[in-house]
Amino acid sequence: MLVVFHLMLYTRMERYDYSYPYTFVSFGFGLAKPQLKPQWQSLYYPLADEVWASTLAALLVMPGIMYMTTTKYMWRRQDDHLRRDIEEQDTHGNNRGSRGIGAISQEIFGTFLGQNLSKSLPTGSSSRVLVAAWLVFAFIIGTVYRGNLTAALTLPKYPPRPETLEEVVNYVDMVTAIPIGKDWQKQFRESGSSALRRLADIMYMGPSIVEGLQEATVKSHIRKFFRQAHLDERLVLNHWIAEAFTRTDGSSPLYYGRESIIPGASAWPIPHDAPYKPQLDSIMMIVNMWSD
Repeated sequence: MLVVFHLMLYTRMERYDYSYPYTFVSFGFGLAKPQLKPQWQSLYYPLADEVWASTLAALLVMPGIMYMTTTKYMWRRQDDHLRRDIEEQDTHGNNRGSRGIGAISQEIFGTFLGQNLSKSLPTGSSSRVLVAAWLVFAFIIGTVYRGNLTAALTLPKYPPRPETLEEVVNYVDMVTAIPIGKDWQKQFRESGSSALRRLADIMYMGPSIVEGLQEATVKSHIRKFFRQAHLDERLVLNHWIAEAFTRTDGSSPLYYGRESIIPGASAWPIPHDAPYKPQLDSIMMIVNMWSD
């Protein structure tokens, strides 16, 4: 048997009174679980956004710094005038200072991708220190990326899912409820909470619990830019999710939000000024005392 209970809302007290509260219920949302992102996006997951931005900045800045440190400027005094000699020849007659920014950029990107350095290394100590620091940086980033990439391709990473009231109302486009939800909607509109007022604006009455959960599942998967949730009592939602939407392997496309939006007492509705209210209240108090 299903026990009849009504949540004690002050908007309902205009029509009828309540007996002594005998239970507490909590209302929440049933939502479709966020879908896994495409597999190719796992190439991006191994590093955080800040690491990607820092790495890109280093790849853009490093060729310029390397170019300035490897180009030698030699000033010689001849006939009381300064002469600028940019190129420095080695013992074999090769112009080592003539390497352009393109060749240096190719060297930087190549070592970052795991390629070897060219045979000609810069002669200055500052250039050698800079190259060594870059090789260490490229080794660390490459090792971390390859290690995390294996985990990202092996273990699926689910997007974060909304659990609280504020997260849900900012995430979904519509919240369905059974027809008696009009009383909840009215109280939400008169609430001092902006999140509850936002919930009242996106609520739609009509479908049953199973239909609302089914719509939340189908619309969230077919219309990727439209998200829907269903509002009802926690035990009822958990029951129907387990009964109608749980697969043979125990998984379900739906879940129940962690936060309860209307935790409160529930009681039997009775007419105003009912003569039997004192006797009914005393019975409910005894029942509650013995049930505890």
